[in-house]
Amino acid sequence: MATEKKDYDKPVPLIEKWSQPFWDSIKTHRPLIRKCKNGHVNFPYTALCGRCGSHEHQWVPLSGKGTIFSFAIYYQLWHSGWKDDVPYNAVLVELDEGIQVPGDVVGIKNEEIDVGMRVEMTFDDVTPEVTIWHFQPLEPLQFAAHPLGRRYRYEDRPKPRDSAVSATMRGR
Repeated sequence: MATEKKDYDKPVPLIEKWSQPFWDSIKTHRPLIRKCKNGHVNFPYTALCGRCGSHEHQWVPLSGKGTIFSFAIYYQLWHSGWKDDVPYNAVLVELDEGIQVPGDVVGIKNEEIDVGMRVEMTFDDVTPEVTIWHFQPLEPLQFAAHPLGRRYRYEDRPKPRDSAVSATMRGR
């Protein structure tokens, strides 16, 4: 989906020398990730590998698929670019390649977003120079195992057992 530059008033990424190949690959909707000679993937990009210090690397295809590690729903406007989107979501996705990247989820209601949900990248050509990514759920909705488990709505949360410990904690 293309958007005219004059219509796009959200922040765009700062594209620097080290990240240029990544943003070029996002522009083609075929993301690449930088991998050092020792096999570590690096994001964000710097001159040296953040794990081993190697300066030798290559660009390899990125699956664009991953699992929601964390998310937030924003009900307050923090930047005027999102004035028509409140409430909006922000997610941290752990990609299958092992790196975590920020984004947002499109195609479902905010209430349906959950930790452990499997998602894939989708792309938005927001200006002639810049393409950004969003995430959309894999169909059908898939959930991966997550150490924190599923979240609960407050009303559906597990209730504490009525034991001496919980009675003491309630001040009885």
